[in-house]
Amino acid sequence: MRNHFARFFAPIQHGVSTSNGSEILIHHIQLLLDRHPDWVVLKTDVRNAFNSISRRAIAERLSANFPSLMPHFRRMYGHSGSLVFATDSEHVILSSEEGVHQGDPLGPFLFAVGIHDLVSRVQAKHPEAVVLAYLDDVFIIGPESVSADAFDQLKSLFGAIHLVVADYKCETFARRSASSDLQLPRRSDGTVILGSPIGNEAFVSEKCLLYASQGKELCDKITTLEDPQCALLLLRHCHATRLNHLGRTISSTALHSAASLHDDLSKSTFMSSLLLSHLSDDQWLQASLPIRLGGFGVPLLSPILDAAFLAGWSHTSQALPDLFPSLWSVDDFPFVGSSVRCSLEFALRRFQESLCSSTSESSIASVSDLPSAGDKLQHQLKSVIDQVRVNSVFSAAPDNRGLSRLRSCQGKYAGRWLEALPSSRMLALKPCDFCLAASLRLGDPLPFAACVTSCNCGSAIDRSGYHLLTCKTGAGPVWAHNCVVSGWADCVRDAGLACKVEPRHEYLNNDNRPDIVAFGTGTGECFELDISLAHPWSSEASRRSASEDGAAASIREEKKISKYESYQRSSGLTSTFIPIVAEHFGRWGELAQNFLQSLGRFDERSEGRSKKHVFLCYWRRRLSVLLQYCNSNVIDYP
Repeated sequence: MRNHFARFFAPIQHGVSTSNGSEILIHHIQLLLDRHPDWVVLKTDVRNAFNSISRRAIAERLSANFPSLMPHFRRMYGHSGSLVFATDSEHVILSSEEGVHQGDPLGPFLFAVGIHDLVSRVQAKHPEAVVLAYLDDVFIIGPESVSADAFDQLKSLFGAIHLVVADYKCETFARRSASSDLQLPRRSDGTVILGSPIGNEAFVSEKCLLYASQGKELCDKITTLEDPQCALLLLRHCHATRLNHLGRTISSTALHSAASLHDDLSKSTFMSSLLLSHLSDDQWLQASLPIRLGGFGVPLLSPILDAAFLAGWSHTSQALPDLFPSLWSVDDFPFVGSSVRCSLEFALRRFQESLCSSTSESSIASVSDLPSAGDKLQHQLKSVIDQVRVNSVFSAAPDNRGLSRLRSCQGKYAGRWLEALPSSRMLALKPCDFCLAASLRLGDPLPFAACVTSCNCGSAIDRSGYHLLTCKTGAGPVWAHNCVVSGWADCVRDAGLACKVEPRHEYLNNDNRPDIVAFGTGTGECFELDISLAHPWSSEASRRSASEDGAAASIREEKKISKYESYQRSSGLTSTFIPIVAEHFGRWGELAQNFLQSLGRFDERSEGRSKKHVFLCYWRRRLSVLLQYCNSNVIDYP
């Protein structure tokens, strides 16, 4: 129904089925004020709107415009419901007879349907003004006298469907002060539209700084968590993205200080959560990269300000001529208002300057290209920015070991342990294990070397953890290998295959005995799996690992295949041999990835089981967590 909804509500209602509706509305108001400096913006506020709107009014408008949805409405709202209001000492049952239910996916749509005819009537009676809505937030932009008449009509119409407009919460904004009969709060420096401030630069900057500083309370609470795995997830998903919407509506000059404060809070919270006493600029740059590029997925706002601002106006310039052909034409973009054009040219120039030392190219050469840039401009520009930042991280690598670590961390699914929700023991890491795994990914010197200087084999312990992970005489690597074997055996069984771990009777040759033999009971297929862990710094891979992605895993796969092929030919075996190789920094070999992908098809054929994508998502994360668990425990073994 999305396209049907969009056609019905256009061009007034932007809160239902409108892509980037809030930013289109905000930019539209800015353009209207640029074209008509003497106009006012009148913001309305309805008291308890979603719980108060008349269900009879919704039913009448729904029946007339979307009759196919009436059965849903009757089932959800054809009777009163019960709401519980509870205190420590008592609770009260309230009868819910009006409004839409919280949690109903169609609730916002039903509310918008209920008011749409009324808002449209206000617009039709006052063509000199522009009426815009985002669900229950209705904005009237126009000459002050016209806006006042439209406001009075709106209050009267809303009262008929049980909606009360709270005058004391409404507000007018006008760039030019003038006398007014409206008994409403009035501002001339700026106002906030859907969470985004507009007005003079001082007002906008002050509001943005306030929003950024409000994140400190959340960050302080995150740092009190004892579990860094939970803390990092909350940092990435609850704090780091808080101000992203402002980037698409506010120029980078006005948002710069707030973005810097916001990013500083992200950095300090990241360090506190992972117990890092020091974090170099290069390490923080790596941490802020997407997980797929070897980072920790803690997004920074400052690097994307210009790209977001350009993308926001690009989308608006494509949408407004279609929504309001009587107000805007394609020839108006770019761009109505010299202030808007200056801000866009400044943002584009800064963005292009950031690429001057890179081979990356932008799809936008001038502001004139914005209206035809497409819907995914921000994604395209951010990809270019990310590549520049990745190049900076690689350029700062101190040696080949640093380069090979970064390449391994960028491997497909290598960072899935950072995405795992610790909802079960199999997906959770202990705080000490998580922090140690994070130090390995960052290339941070490990803390144990101050008290333990030598391995059980007598060799010196390096602070990178390399010796402990690869020591051929220590028990740690053997234990880690067995743990990974056990994890893959569970994965194979979960896919519905029968398997044996280290079969002894069938394979008398110990040098060529696979770690796991799996059988497809319904297909008759047989797989021999040999599990091994490879380090990019090992002597066999160190030369190639610094310049070739996945070199350590690839070399180990080739050696294992060569070894087992000769044995299979001599023994007459017809099973499929697959070497399962993992690099210690997280990258899995290509053959391991392909085999896990193929296990998904077995799982999909099993009745009553999860679908393929759920199976793959779970096991990619579980095996990634298992590998980091093994690394941290082997390193902590001394």
